Amino acid sequence: MDLIVGLPDSQGYDSILVVPDQYTKMVHTMATSSTVTTEGVARLLRDNVWKLHGLPSKITSDRGPQFTSQVMRELNRMLGIKTALSMAYHPQMDGQTERINQEIEQYFHLFVNHRQDDWTEWLPIAEYTYNNKVQASTKVSPFFANYGYHPRMGFELHTQTKVEAVDDFVSRMKKVRGELESALKKA
Repeated sequence: MDLIVGLPDSQGYDSILVVPDQYTKMVHTMATSSTVTTEGVARLLRDNVWKLHGLPSKITSDRGPQFTSQVMRELNRMLGIKTALSMAYHPQMDGQTERINQEIEQYFHLFVNHRQDDWTEWLPIAEYTYNNKVQASTKVSPFFANYGYHPRMGFELHTQTKVEAVDDFVSRMKKVRGELESALKKA
């Protein structure tokens, strides 16, 4: 688990909490603030990760104050979650998260607008794309590893709509999906 910090303000957020599953490689990303508290991190985990997957047996993180506070240590102890903290100046202990962070940042370079203030709009798409990419270590996508099937994209619709906004949205999503697939092949 890690925070990507120092991002331009987007809808009041300047950071991303990145939570990967070391087994299936699935990742969850949440827009947050660089000043998020331990309680805020716990709420993000509860509302975005634990409700989908249950409690982890172990959390690996850097030594950020949100992850090392007495509140977090006690919460993890009470919930039966072991913690592993990467050593200062050696974040490669959690290399999986560092690689994920780099990949998410690559997606943003491709799609975030020139003002860089719309990254929160792209974060769910970056997460979705990452979770549908076959991982070298598992030979399947994180989505498939978790659920046993690949998600339906929904952009294969063969009907036309009379609502221009829907047409624009679907066209944009098709274009983004194609560009992301192309970028992933190059990565």
